[in-house]
Amino acid sequence: MVKLIQPAILTLLGCILLSYSVLSLADSSQTPQPQLTERLKQGKQELSDLMDSWKKTRSNMSRSMILQQLSSRVKNLTNMVSDQVKKDKSDDDKPPQEQGKNQHVADVATMIAILYQQRRASPQIIRDLFHSYETAELSDKPLNWITVSVAMHYQTSLYIYEHQLLKLLNKKQQASYLPRYRYQLNRYANDLASYLKASIDLQEQMNDELSNLSKSLNQQMSDRLTLQQRISKTISQNITLLIPILKDYHMDVSQYSQLTFSASGELTDLVLNSSGILSFFKSFFVNGDQWLLTTVKTVLPRAIIFILVMSLFYGLSRLVKMLVSKMVHSKHSRLSALVQEFFVSMAAKSMILTGILVSFSQIGVDLAPVLAGLGVAGIVIGFALQDTLSNFASGMMILIYRPFDVGDYVDAGGVSGKVNYMSLVNTTIRTFDNQKIMVPNNKIWGSTINNITAERVRRVDMEFSIGYSDDLELAERVLKDIIDSHPDILREPEPTIKLARLGESSLDFIVRPWVKTEVYWDVYWDLTRTVKLRFDKEGLSIPFPQRDIHIYHDNNDQSSRL
Repeated sequence: MVKLIQPAILTLLGCILLSYSVLSLADSSQTPQPQLTERLKQGKQELSDLMDSWKKTRSNMSRSMILQQLSSRVKNLTNMVSDQVKKDKSDDDKPPQEQGKNQHVADVATMIAILYQQRRASPQIIRDLFHSYETAELSDKPLNWITVSVAMHYQTSLYIYEHQLLKLLNKKQQASYLPRYRYQLNRYANDLASYLKASIDLQEQMNDELSNLSKSLNQQMSDRLTLQQRISKTISQNITLLIPILKDYHMDVSQYSQLTFSASGELTDLVLNSSGILSFFKSFFVNGDQWLLTTVKTVLPRAIIFILVMSLFYGLSRLVKMLVSKMVHSKHSRLSALVQEFFVSMAAKSMILTGILVSFSQIGVDLAPVLAGLGVAGIVIGFALQDTLSNFASGMMILIYRPFDVGDYVDAGGVSGKVNYMSLVNTTIRTFDNQKIMVPNNKIWGSTINNITAERVRRVDMEFSIGYSDDLELAERVLKDIIDSHPDILREPEPTIKLARLGESSLDFIVRPWVKTEVYWDVYWDLTRTVKLRFDKEGLSIPFPQRDIHIYHDNNDQSSRL
């Protein structure tokens, strides 16, 4: 009996627990998620704690980190409110709940209040940071400015986030927020414009003073000018972020577009804003004489210095080129034409390059980043011009090993002819039929190079044949007489006249006299003609290939066929 009761009790308890679980799930599905309002309260407290931490710290690094955290928290809260409102607006299946709509409006209002509270505190933060920046040593100013730029960007982002929230409300709901927001936005944009104008004026003043300072003070002023340019760029970027918002509220942005153009030289905002273009040209024509005077005072002395230094180095390059050319072309010089041309060209170009660098340094241009940029550009160009650099490297190898020179007859890179011109990239060869061919140096260096005129003496290899019925000794005497009587054939080394082989149709002689390289072909053609004439005179034949054919008749085979 007990055994039957226990399973029944367990089954009953299981049903009760299952029912409780189902009811719990049903209740939990109806229980709302943590309210957005509570999240906003928590976020507001977090922002307040971060502001307290800001007041207690004096470290630039810590301040920058706190500002980054503030910006991240505000961004997350704004996105959370925006996403929730957009989600509810897009949910058309649910019946409208006025209470929910009012709650969302309240959440947006709460977030706007949080942003307003942060915006009220930010100007004082920026002023304090500016004061710290101004009183800091020159070496510490870059780190101080990083903190200032982070704070300025945070202040700008607060206006951007509030603009996003206001767009979630209808016109009636916006009415209570827009007047204050528009007024504060316009004031903040004007403050940034004032900062930017002052920074641009300070840059122009530094540029004026730069040319009149000693070298040591010049470097300090250059560092300050570089930092001031960074300041102008940061302020200009913040104004650029505000311009679209100002346009949405139909505010005049011409002065802001003109200032950002003056600071960065970027035409984007100026071109996209017709009033900005008109304002720019109006300002130019009104203040054109002052601009021209300032430009002439600043640019003209530097231009004169640049021209004078370049003229001096150009004259030096001509002088150096003349001296080097005289040295490499002297009677005692054994340099090839390519080496001579290389040294003369490099000497002149080195002086011109030195003149360019000195000229830029004299007008206040910092050469360190220029040289670094040239190094990076060299790497990029090296990858892009691998084939050209391969030709250059091959030209250097030809320059060092000198396998041929201008005026030599060569067979190289699949081309035969006379070398007319050589450079570090290519070689110009004029063929025997007077074609001018430019061959890349890597193709020449990568193949066999045959310098036909490299040696002063060459051997003329010739072969003559007589018939089997001709007099062998007579042929030898005739060939020897022809060789001995020719004036251009050298006696040393001794010529070679030998019966080389017994051919199928002829007796073949080899004739190998030695001659000077420049008369090689003249001797070759003279001997060929003279041998033909003497052989005919002496009754020696020059046989053509022939074959004797013998025909045999088999009488038995013919009778069998009959």
